[in-house]
Amino acid sequence: MKFIFDFYMCGRFLLEMFIAEFAAAARMPRRKKFPLLVVLAVSGALFANYGIALAFMSIPRSGAADIAIDAIHYILQFAMTVAVLPAYFKMNALKCLFVGAVAWFVQHSAFDFVSAVWGMGRGGAWAHVRVFLILAVYTALLWGLFLRKITDETLDKIPLIRIVFTVVIVVAVCVVINLCAAYYRVTNTVFYLSDLASNVIGLIYTSYVLSLSTMKSENEKIESMLRQSVSQYNSAKANAELINIKCHDMYGSRGGLAPVITIIVMMTIGIVAGIVGCFLPSEEKRGE
Repeated sequence: MKFIFDFYMCGRFLLEMFIAEFAAAARMPRRKKFPLLVVLAVSGALFANYGIALAFMSIPRSGAADIAIDAIHYILQFAMTVAVLPAYFKMNALKCLFVGAVAWFVQHSAFDFVSAVWGMGRGGAWAHVRVFLILAVYTALLWGLFLRKITDETLDKIPLIRIVFTVVIVVAVCVVINLCAAYYRVTNTVFYLSDLASNVIGLIYTSYVLSLSTMKSENEKIESMLRQSVSQYNSAKANAELINIKCHDMYGSRGGLAPVITIIVMMTIGIVAGIVGCFLPSEEKRGE
């Protein structure tokens, strides 16, 4: 039982990150045999994380260095969750980094909220259940706000510099907050509120980036529709002009034949009248 509990405690952050990542990448294209790949990838990441945790436990620690080492461990766990994302989602490295950064902000802000309100480790087993429940509710709310905007098309529109800056925020906040806690040798309500504020700012920034990308995608769709409409108008105009030219050509050809037809008709009438006149009696014969 102790091994199971230690294994869970080492991987709890990892599990919370995976939940947040699944929510953030819910609308991304999935690979075949998605459930099996998820189980294999998550299991592999949990066992690898347990080995890393044992290695960190063997490092001599003091009160000040303890939190700093935990910060490095958190960053390594973040890298692990990002690294396994392409195993079951069809995403390149940059998209995985952005989705992982969003998941980091979601997980950390939910965890900091629970820690600031109820405190860490209070409530026994219920405390662990409460963390996941709050994370689920929090993630659902954020899905309604902006997580649903994360699509393959939207991520394609995000510039590289913004993705890099988002990851820099993750690392910087984690290092700075934990170094401050290590310096003061305390993780109290102020610590969790500070971390909560930092991660909420990260969520606001990622929401802003996604909104810009969504607007850019919609503008491109509108421009494509306008170009298609202009192309259809130009095609219809060209067809109308071609029909007009054909009509003028037909009218001109009829106008050139009209005099010839008139002469032929008049000559025919004259010939017929002459022939008829030959057979009619003359005036002298009429007098007799």
